[in-house]
Amino acid sequence: MNNSILLVLSSLAVLLCTLCGCAAPHSQFVLLPSPDGHVGRVTVTNKAGEMPLEKPFESVDLLYPNELPSQSTVLTEAQVNTLFRDALAAQPTAPATYLLYFEPGTSRLTQESEKLLPQIMEYIRTTNSRDISISGHSDKVGSREVNIRISRERAEVIAKKLIESGLPPESLEVASHGMELPLVDTPEGTPEPRNRRVELVVR
Repeated sequence: MNNSILLVLSSLAVLLCTLCGCAAPHSQFVLLPSPDGHVGRVTVTNKAGEMPLEKPFESVDLLYPNELPSQSTVLTEAQVNTLFRDALAAQPTAPATYLLYFEPGTSRLTQESEKLLPQIMEYIRTTNSRDISISGHSDKVGSREVNIRISRERAEVIAKKLIESGLPPESLEVASHGMELPLVDTPEGTPEPRNRRVELVVR
């Protein structure tokens, strides 16, 4: 019997599907929790009907295109790891996201964020990543023009530190957003430490 395995990822759910090339057409779908534990919702549908999957490791079978999907069952994590071993092993490493915070009105990192940099750089070296995005942001104190400049300077500071640590400049994508994409929405003129940040995503 020849088996092929398909892995499907979406923002709301992680869905595994195995297609078995045996005498009877057979597809099995399993809903996986995301790495942070969140469980989305998917609906398995064919010409005869549909079956929603909402629980971690919930599974449904499709035996024939013109027959209703089976009643769902919940597998154990061990069963899923065995059944979909090859597909799970082939998953890419999930991106790592870091938030680095800055002193008000400056491109100077807070002490806490400064201490985080060696950990970030060690992770980049360990994963040998060459796809890193650096996005600068500001709070809503000051004009939009000033905040665009400050957020750009913040992103460039982090890019410079990574390059000085040995990372090739071409592996970095640098952007600045000023006050336009706040982590915490506030009225204009409100200082918010969590918005004075650089978001660094390592893929």
